[in-house]
Amino acid sequence: MESTSVPVAQAPSQRPPERSYVSLSEADIEKGHRSCKRIVKRAIGSRLWPLMNLPSDVRRGLDSLLFVVNHGLDAYRHSKPTGQISFDTLNEAREDLNDAWCGKYLSAEWGAVHESLEHWDIPKQYLFDFFEGFDHLLRFRQPQTYADVEVLATRLGGSPFVVAVQMMGVKKAGFEVPALECGQALLITEWLLTARQQAAAGRLYLASEDLAETGCDRETLASSAYSKPIDYLVRTYTSRLEKAFHHASALFDYLDYDAHRTVHAMVGAAWHAILKLQREPKELFAVEGAFSKKDAFREKMRFLLGLEDVLPFDQPHEH
Repeated sequence: MESTSVPVAQAPSQRPPERSYVSLSEADIEKGHRSCKRIVKRAIGSRLWPLMNLPSDVRRGLDSLLFVVNHGLDAYRHSKPTGQISFDTLNEAREDLNDAWCGKYLSAEWGAVHESLEHWDIPKQYLFDFFEGFDHLLRFRQPQTYADVEVLATRLGGSPFVVAVQMMGVKKAGFEVPALECGQALLITEWLLTARQQAAAGRLYLASEDLAETGCDRETLASSAYSKPIDYLVRTYTSRLEKAFHHASALFDYLDYDAHRTVHAMVGAAWHAILKLQREPKELFAVEGAFSKKDAFREKMRFLLGLEDVLPFDQPHEH
């Protein structure tokens, strides 16, 4: 593995209290881009296949974005055993981003981030909203209502997705709101698909009000036994998500061809997982989860061969 001549980004909990910035040359920033790519591939490599059709410069920008997202998640992973993240840890991670935006770099990766954000003229609000999502978790731990779930998913999923869409390519203004809604729906789908694992780990992002109304408590969800309350909970969320994706499909009208294919692949995978859960809610307890490696491989191959399924809300797309 290639090593850089400048410091590599450290987990927030491991960083020394004094900030030591580095001066970066163009060669250092190039190494930072390659390092971002390695870090992202190591973290979520098996899920990057929808990006394969994108131009290399776009993928390079997305690697920088996903480096920031992974950095925020690292702050959460290095949290206390109770599942809480300290304000100090969160503020430090947020300060890393703010420093990079001001041209002060802790590592070559942050130089790459700054270059990408400037190249695509990314508004600051979206990435800082992402960190605001962790603020929300600090204050409330678990969303109380479904409206709280939507707020949290908009910040943690929707805001970075707006940045990703801007990098992938849009053909007209006004894409931000449908991009927020699409990113929100994708993240809530992920939370539903991993609800059992979340509950077992003591972290759950489904609304406590929904758990109470369906009679599905955290212990029931974390167990290996399928029950009727779980059926009610799954059907409640899949019904909401079906409507959410229909509404968010307005985004497709704003995307250029490559971006359309990539986002369509992401939405298609989520959509098929939702349909699978609607047919068989007990799939939430399958060994590989509701969306298995086999399911993911099928989606990937259809994408690579240009044989994607037509979704109910698809509209004809001009190349």
